[in-house]
Amino acid sequence: MTIQVQVDLVLSDFNLSTNITLPNSGIVGIFGESGSGKTSLARTIAGLEKSATGLVRFRETIWQDTKQKLFIPTYERQVGFVFQDSILFPHLSVQDNLMFGYKRRSSTIDLVDVEDVIELFDLANLLNRDPASLSGGETQRAVIAQAVLGQPQLLIMDEPMTGLDHHRRKTAVLYIEKLHEVMDIPILYITHSIRELDRLASHLVVIEHGSALKITDAKNYIETLMQENF
Repeated sequence: MTIQVQVDLVLSDFNLSTNITLPNSGIVGIFGESGSGKTSLARTIAGLEKSATGLVRFRETIWQDTKQKLFIPTYERQVGFVFQDSILFPHLSVQDNLMFGYKRRSSTIDLVDVEDVIELFDLANLLNRDPASLSGGETQRAVIAQAVLGQPQLLIMDEPMTGLDHHRRKTAVLYIEKLHEVMDIPILYITHSIRELDRLASHLVVIEHGSALKITDAKNYIETLMQENF
């Protein structure tokens, strides 16, 4: 079972055009320069770009097929999001923020356990805290946990390390690695950081000016990028 994306989207500067098939497990890195179309691709998969045309299939379910005039709305696709500017609800405690994500899950069948997620992201000592009192790294851990508790079929992380210093960035990467190891949730990880790709990505899509290419040998490609840039 895979994620199939055959779409076209007219943007202000260029057209996004993709015809790729991705695994529905592991961490798929989506790599490219700022403005290359990375976020637009992820938004199209999630159903947030309604002007996109073509086909999006997740496992055995068709999320979009323009020819059949079929379009499944975002909330029915069960996609979780972590953006670079994601924030918690300031009027709720960390625990209440987590439970907000849990209560919004689309199924009453629990695929993830609340206590397991709290332990996974080391949040037990933060549950009664106000979001304003958290560090950047603590906030990001809580944001990711909130998204996971929504029990998504697919988790999209768009430049989630932006704004974190080097130490907190390394710590956050460790938690994402743990998430991948412990929970069977496929992740689309958008970044322009080669180092993050090297640590996290098991598969790779490279986007250049709206054209998406699946890299079959991700490890070798990332090693080449690192040699060229460091």
